[in-house]
Amino acid sequence: MAFCVNHRHSDQSVPLPAAQSQTRRLIPGYLFAFEAATGKQKWQWPTPSSLQVYSSCAIAEGIAYFGTGDALSVCTTPAHPKPKPAHFLAVNIATGKEKWRFRTDGHVYSSPAVVDGTIYFGCLDGYVYAVK
Repeated sequence: MAFCVNHRHSDQSVPLPAAQSQTRRLIPGYLFAFEAATGKQKWQWPTPSSLQVYSSCAIAEGIAYFGTGDALSVCTTPAHPKPKPAHFLAVNIATGKEKWRFRTDGHVYSSPAVVDGTIYFGCLDGYVYAVK
């Protein structure tokens, strides 16, 4: 399968790696799964509410892991010095169903790494997380 994460407020065409002659127009705000051999879409999963997906996915043991941020609070101001909470999510790649989510106090821009069953990612709240 090939995966593509698309930001909620953008409209992109992306090439599919296994089907190089094909591109797909993507709906903003969704995580997609495509058949690698054919480029056929298997499923799409909408990101929650105003959350945007900012990081690329890490895929391990059938789960796609990625970070989000609140699209309505990308920039901080003196009146709002801290971004709204965001989430780091796990989605089953076979079904497109959310497995779990982890709340953070800032946007998750970094791409995750999975090592020995632990997922590592950085966050704008100033922390690097290790989630198992």
